[in-house]
Amino acid sequence: MYFLRALLVSLSQFVLVYGLSHLLIAFGWKLWHRHNSPSTPTASANALFLLQVAPCVLAILTVTSLTIPSFIRFEPRVGEEELGAPILLLSTVCLGLFSTGMLRAIRAILGTRRATSSWFHEAIPLLSSSGQPVFESGPNTPPLVVVGLWRPTLFVSSSASGLLNDDELRLAIAHESVHIRRHDNLKKLLLRLLNIPGNAIERFWLAAVEVDADRHAVRTKHEALSLASALVKASKLKIPTAELAMNFNSEAADLLRLRVQHLLSWEDSSKQGQLKMWALASFALAGISATLVVSYPVLLVAMHEFSELLVR
Repeated sequence: MYFLRALLVSLSQFVLVYGLSHLLIAFGWKLWHRHNSPSTPTASANALFLLQVAPCVLAILTVTSLTIPSFIRFEPRVGEEELGAPILLLSTVCLGLFSTGMLRAIRAILGTRRATSSWFHEAIPLLSSSGQPVFESGPNTPPLVVVGLWRPTLFVSSSASGLLNDDELRLAIAHESVHIRRHDNLKKLLLRLLNIPGNAIERFWLAAVEVDADRHAVRTKHEALSLASALVKASKLKIPTAELAMNFNSEAADLLRLRVQHLLSWEDSSKQGQLKMWALASFALAGISATLVVSYPVLLVAMHEFSELLVR
């Protein structure tokens, strides 16, 4: 009974922290986006991904650093204590949340595997100056697409090879190589597992990821114009892709327009904005950590009292 109570308390507090932080982040994002323009592409992509996984991370940290230690320290091992309706309901919701995330992840993996299984059988190795293994796929595949989680594979369709010139193809491959280096397919899977997909933040994250990959694929104004040309040409090959894949072709017209605009207005940018963002984040994290360390004994007592309210 002791371990059952510990499990139910942990599940209940996990779902409470997850749900509250999710609502606060969604509300804060709407307010911020309404009154501010997006930051640099890299900062936006990183920040938006962290915002989406933050509720789960905060819930895990709360349970492991406060809930379980307070339960072990203050909860007696002997004695029977009835379990109230709140803790049973919250635990059920939490288990449902875990199950739903797992099912979303499995469905995304299986759907992607079904959609891309034929690509591997028809693939022909291509020479690539980037050092990234590249394979040519059939004409009925997306123009350029990255599939796979742990060892992603880059496919270039025969239609794209014939449509793009050498410079455009090289830069398009460089764009997809950025997705590979940053494990964007794996991030997609994590969002299926840890977050509620289809929300506004995820849509902005996907756009920021593409703009960021465009920016890191080019080094000169001429290359930016060539990549913009490749995007416009590839947009004529409207072939849907799998869920856990990064497709060079922007299926949404507004995203294609955004990417082309960024490339046409390209200029060499420094990392000052990124460094400033990470400096502020590090400073805030250090302050929060110091506060938690100082007040940790008080927090343990408060957490146990809250756990008692859930159990009753």
